[in-house]
Amino acid sequence: ALFPADADARETLAWRAEEAGDLEQARARWTQAEGLSPFNAIYPARRARLEAMTGRWSDAERLAARAIELEPGFLRMRLLRADALLRLGRRDQAFLETDEVVRRLAEPAAAGESGYERAVSGFTAADEAQLARVGSALRRR
Repeated sequence: ALFPADADARETLAWRAEEAGDLEQARARWTQAEGLSPFNAIYPARRARLEAMTGRWSDAERLAARAIELEPGFLRMRLLRADALLRLGRRDQAFLETDEVVRRLAEPAAAGESGYERAVSGFTAADEAQLARVGSALRRR
């Protein structure tokens, strides 16, 4: 049995469901966790990634926007949102998001101490590759 107000337990179950490939169960657990901890940007971010993985671009964009609303410096979500906007044909908005990612990457990074801070402020080589791919797609059209 789960403690009724424990978002962390649902987060653990969501990760396990993702690892097992059970995306519907993962979606449900991330949604439950967000309901219990509505100011944690990781929860809509994980749901946005799941929606992107399954080609649900409108939902991915909406959830990425929610994560950005909670954490404006969440560059991975800005990038995912730009990708979703591009796929939805909303090029002008996609340009704005990619420009914001580039602008924020040029700023000195604040050293985050917690795992949460690292999760929302980190930007990896894979993220750089996605930024290049989205930027290239925007320039092509």
